[in-house]
Amino acid sequence: QLLARLGAPNDFLRHTAQRLLAERCWEARQRDPARAGWIVQQLEGLALRPQASLPQRRHALFALVSSGPLEEATLLRLMSAEDSVVRAWGVRAAGNQPTASAAVRQRLGQLATDREKAVQLQVAIAAGKLREVDPWPIWVDVLATCGDDPLIPPIVWQNLHPRLPAEAERLVTLVRATALDRAAGLAAVVPRAIERLLAVRPLPAGAIATLWEALRQAQPEAARQVLLLFAERYQTGQLRGEAGQALQAALSPALGPLRQAAPDDTLHLACALLTLSWGENAEVALVRQALADPRREPAERLAALAALVAAQDPETLPAAIRLLQSDPPAELAASALALLGRLERPEVAGQLLGMYAQLPPAVQPRVIELLTQRPVWGQAVVQALAAGQLPAAALNVNQIQRLLATGDPAIQQTIERHWGTVRTTRDPQRERVVAEMRRLVRLSSGDPRRGREVFSRLCAQCHRLFGEGQDVGPDLTGSGRSSLDQLVSNVFDPSLVIGSAYQARMLQTTDGRLLTGLVVEDSPQRVVLKLQGGKLETIPREDIEQMRTSELSLMPAGLEKQLSPQETADLFAFLLLEKPLPPPAEGGGQP
Repeated sequence: QLLARLGAPNDFLRHTAQRLLAERCWEARQRDPARAGWIVQQLEGLALRPQASLPQRRHALFALVSSGPLEEATLLRLMSAEDSVVRAWGVRAAGNQPTASAAVRQRLGQLATDREKAVQLQVAIAAGKLREVDPWPIWVDVLATCGDDPLIPPIVWQNLHPRLPAEAERLVTLVRATALDRAAGLAAVVPRAIERLLAVRPLPAGAIATLWEALRQAQPEAARQVLLLFAERYQTGQLRGEAGQALQAALSPALGPLRQAAPDDTLHLACALLTLSWGENAEVALVRQALADPRREPAERLAALAALVAAQDPETLPAAIRLLQSDPPAELAASALALLGRLERPEVAGQLLGMYAQLPPAVQPRVIELLTQRPVWGQAVVQALAAGQLPAAALNVNQIQRLLATGDPAIQQTIERHWGTVRTTRDPQRERVVAEMRRLVRLSSGDPRRGREVFSRLCAQCHRLFGEGQDVGPDLTGSGRSSLDQLVSNVFDPSLVIGSAYQARMLQTTDGRLLTGLVVEDSPQRVVLKLQGGKLETIPREDIEQMRTSELSLMPAGLEKQLSPQETADLFAFLLLEKPLPPPAEGGGQP
């Protein structure tokens, strides 16, 4: 009766019958193996019977796989079925067995190139679970034949990457024997494998170079991105000493032909960026030209600036200033400013403060964020404050704390004159400010369109709303805006409650930089901070002199000092919108 009800029209009856048959088979395995064998035989017969209804076949299959370990003959019949769903579940059942026979292992290898992606997926998972199986050839076969399937490469990668550091040569050998230009799945995994190997010590430089050369021949764009990854690791100090020298020696022969390519070749430029980053200046002129060329993509220009900064090229600061004076997009300007933080040049502050008033409002806070990262730049900032060239409201409390952390007496005196004693813990008087702002917002009428401009200037450096802004702090689109009282408190008393994921870290580097941000990664090798504006800053662990957790929110208090009452009302009119503003009507009128 239960076998018959696997095909019942009622869904509840089918699932209940499936569960009871699986449970009774488990129980019978302990007391009556013959009865268990009979149940398995009946379930297998139904699962493989074309004449049975589809629901009956499927539920019989699920009950069979759930009934306990299966015999080799049963597994092989399932793994060889015409129905791809049965084959996939047969592979899954084999992967859950305590051991795999030689015949099952052979069939598993054959199914690595199965025409159905669902079967290949189960093969990739099972290969990593069975101790008797060498998974590497199977994983590579799956990747080489899965086409552009979006799911299989990530799943294979999750199984593959824990073994990679100790078995990199297995992957190298198999990649050499595979045509990557006809193996999209494998080509998609190779860059991730290279990135994983860059963290291994001692660095497997030969394996990395071989994988990159195979990628270059098959996927030039992916190879270019990997060259930029290499350059970034040299620039941030993650590749230095023996590891950096080993990779340079391993890559140099393969880079030779690229240096003979046309200057406008994208691989040639990426090669020049890499060689400049590891200390060779032969093609510095090409990199300077790329930075100055407005026709290039912003990402290429930023990569050129990063390489020039890493090389401490004397032309870097003038070129960066020209870029900022050319009215670039705000994101390009912000990213360029963030890169200048690595430039150990005292004159950076004077140049940027001289053009501060001409910069777009959305870029000005990025300048202050940058100039409070080094003591020598901080001195120029406080001098501009003392001279009235910079408004006191331009600095927030986190930036003031960084300036105080320099220990410079002149900086401390100027800050005390403009702000008094700066708190390092939450100010309980903020409750009064919150109450005042709550009354203001309730009694005022604001314009959400003007409020969006205020949001872009002050809030979008750390928050997103309706897809606009950066994701340093919480995304406001789906949370935090249901209650006006709570929203006002979050904006004007941000340190009242700080989620554990948003506790700011203050970090001092050995070269004198002072950084405040949220920790994205904290590993024995490096710390990655997300700074105001969304920029990720990677600091090798050996370059960190001191790091502590701030008791204040990364979102500074005192926002009311930077807003007029009308701007406050406009901002909250925008923050309280339930849906995005529609675009302006054609001709510039309101919709």
